[in-house]
Amino acid sequence: MPYTPIDVIEQLISIEKNAVKMYDNIIKITDDKKIKVVLQVLKKEEIRHVNWYIDLKEKIEKEEQENIDFYFYDKIFKLIMEFKQKMYIPSVSSPKELINEAIYFEKSQEALLIDIQGRILTSNNDISTKFYQLLNKLIKEERKHSENLSRFL
Repeated sequence: MPYTPIDVIEQLISIEKNAVKMYDNIIKITDDKKIKVVLQVLKKEEIRHVNWYIDLKEKIEKEEQENIDFYFYDKIFKLIMEFKQKMYIPSVSSPKELINEAIYFEKSQEALLIDIQGRILTSNNDISTKFYQLLNKLIKEERKHSENLSRFL
């Protein structure tokens, strides 16, 4: 069975769900009420983001799928796995530090998507593929997500 952009989106949904779990874990271990409030907001935003990705996946599933060459999918999957392995529970002492960590996480996701997009680009024709355009959309969403978080600083 060939790989499609849906397979990549499922991996990205997994990253978003891991972020929700991460915020849940921090909520459980912190006693700082201000940090807990910020964590609840961040968690809610990540849940919104998970739902955005799921809605996008469902929309794309209704369309004809482009196949992703195994060579490229293997590289993409490796990048995503490395990203997941680097996820950590930050140690923060203030809401501002927490927001900065959240922004760093979102910008890291944006960088991951840009890296993926760069790796699938082998000719000028590739920028017109649905997958490349999908990655553009995902990059814009991640950028918007980090910009929204920056407003809290």
